[in-house]
Amino acid sequence: MSTEEEQEEKGTKGTPWRKVILAIGVLGLIAAIIKGGFWLHYRFTHATTDDAFVEADLVNISPLVSGHIATLLVDEAQKVKKGQLLFTIDDRDYRARLAVAEAALQEARHLVQLKKATWEKAQKAWELTQKEVYQGIVQAKAQRDAALAKFTMAKSDFRRFQALYQQRVIGKRRFQEVETAFKEAKEALKAKKAAYRRALAQRDRIALAKKTVQEAQKALEAAKATLKKAKRKVKAAQLQLEHTRVKSPITGVVAKKFMNPGDFASPGYPVLSLYNQEEVYIIANLEETKARGVRLGAPVDIWVDTYPGVKLKGKVVRIGEASAAKFALIPRDVTAGEFTKVVQRIPIKILFTDTKGKRLVPGMSVEVGIETK
Repeated sequence: MSTEEEQEEKGTKGTPWRKVILAIGVLGLIAAIIKGGFWLHYRFTHATTDDAFVEADLVNISPLVSGHIATLLVDEAQKVKKGQLLFTIDDRDYRARLAVAEAALQEARHLVQLKKATWEKAQKAWELTQKEVYQGIVQAKAQRDAALAKFTMAKSDFRRFQALYQQRVIGKRRFQEVETAFKEAKEALKAKKAAYRRALAQRDRIALAKKTVQEAQKALEAAKATLKKAKRKVKAAQLQLEHTRVKSPITGVVAKKFMNPGDFASPGYPVLSLYNQEEVYIIANLEETKARGVRLGAPVDIWVDTYPGVKLKGKVVRIGEASAAKFALIPRDVTAGEFTKVVQRIPIKILFTDTKGKRLVPGMSVEVGIETK
């Protein structure tokens, strides 16, 4: 067979393979065009960014009282329920303070009882003094009035008998009897008036007894104020003792443990950090050029780097009112003359609506696509 015939035979045999390769290439090109079309359409109808992370509202747990950590009952990654005991502070000092406060409370109660008894005694003495004094005044006044009436009558008799004596109608002896009765009535009236004045002067006893009651009342009020203060101290000591048992304010999981048993804990310094696994969300920092058309409630496609190929769902619940650059530790100052325009990013908060049962923890990197108008 000649060389030309061999080449023609080989060309005839290779033709089907070239056609297959060409067909595959055409199909690949069509698929690439279709995929590119979908990609372009998605980019035109969605605002996308990979500057997004899973976040959660972390709750830093610190005690309200200072002291050494006696027991730490949870560990990192452990789930806890609301109200569950997390750790305790050594409470010996706080129990001692409570005992001192309770002793002061008992003493204050005893003092109130004594001052109340003194006040009641003074009150009764005042009432009795009032009764005695006013009864004495009434009695003395009645006796004075009776003596006055007797004196008036004796005076009238004296004048009448004096005239009769001067006219020699009666004898001297009879006149002397009337005169003696007149003088006795006069002296008796004088004595009764003095007794009445003394009875009126007894009203000073009432004023003195009333002053004693007022002083006892003031002492009682002071004792009651001391008792109230002692009760507040006991309540404060009880509250401090209760604060040595730190409980979880939420249902969640322990994200971080900062201290161990024996460490000294103080208010404001976290011992544990918790977050609610059911309330994780995404903060996506979207370029301001892509933020046009983003709206509240817009559906969001989410891809978590930890789960490649799995698309989760969410929705926009908050659009930041300021760019993230406004909250930088050292904000840019362009008034000095230096200025380079940089695309700013707007924080967008996204809630998950479908997690497909995937475990999501704060800090995971995600990519989002937000549907725009």
